This record gives sequence, C-alpha cells and structure tokens, in this order.
Amino acid sequence: MDAALTRNMKQLFRAGLFDPPSDVSWTSIAVDAINSTEHQRINLEAAQQSAVLLRNDDSVLPLKPGMKIAVVGPQGIAKGGLLSDYASEQPCADGSQNCITSIAEAVAAANGASSLTASTGGVDINSNNTGNIAAALALVQAADVVLLCLGNDKSQEGEGTDRPEITLPGLQVSFAKSVLALGKVSSSRF
Repeated sequence: MDAALTRNMKQLFRAGLFDPPSDVSWTSIAVDAINSTEHQRINLEAAQQSAVLLRNDDSVLPLKPGMKIAVVGPQGIAKGGLLSDYASEQPCADGSQNCITSIAEAVAAANGASSLTASTGGVDINSNNTGNIAAALALVQAADVVLLCLGNDKSQEGEGTDRPEITLPGLQVSFAKSVLALGKVSSSRF
C-alpha cells in the first residue's frame, strides 16, 4: 500500500498539483491547444496500444465485413458517459460533447455501409423506463453480432457521490439478461 501511494503521490508532486499555479507551466496552456488534433492522435494511439483482448471464443474478432451489427445499451450511444468520473465538465473546446465519438458512431464508421449498423440505448443509465427495450431487442434479433454497452456515468458516481454498491443501475441488469437470452452476444472481452 505504501509503495502504491508513494508512486501515485510522486506523480502528483511532479505534475505540480501542490504548487502555486504561477509556478506550474501547464496552467498557462492556451485553450486552443487543449484537445488539439495532435493530442487526439496521441490519445488514440495510446488507447489502441492499451487494449487487451482477453478471450475471443469462436474467433468472433475481428468482425467480418458485411455483418449486421447492433450496438445496444446506454453506453453505446453515450458520449460524455464514456469519460472518467474525473474528466472535465467541458470535454470539448466549444463546451459541447461533439468532439467525442460514441461507440455506435465508431462502429458505424468502421462498418462502412450505414445500413449494416443499428443502435439504440434500450434502457437509460438509471431509470425504470421500459419504452425502448422492445426496439432494442428487435435490433438484437436482426443482427449477426451485438455489442452490449452498459455502465454508469457522472450522474451515478464521482467525487463525493460514490455509490454504495457495484451493481449496474436502473434496468440494465434485466436488459442485459434479455439481450443475452437471444444468444447474439459473444464471450469476447476486453
């Protein structure tokens, strides 16, 4: 524990987190440098190099061209929800979330023909709204492969608002069971 805490704190001290802002060079970075094209390229490269495929049962990945893909679940269509609990409240320079690509958008772009990719949240992060479940299950039934994207976001936890349990909020667990019952989700996991 001591070694882990020491490593963590050492990085915070090196970053100048405990120094006056006038003594820290990164506090004077221009707004237009934040989330620049070059920084996005470096972030993408780091993310691509850090992904680890743990299992690929039935050789599902890589997906074959021409497959019908359904992206379902609240995190599949989310943008800001994909960011860390400690990410900025203003992720894009213009104050919007337009610079963030959702999982559904990324899959559709990689899949080529837009007619081959369909997406819907199915359920919300944390509500009892069942209005979109039937539509989501219809997409799943029509698909060759399904990406089920579940989780929580800043509305559920963050600094000072941690949750007392680790279960998925809202109807996500029952939604996942309904999707899994259709037999379209593989056991490939990152």
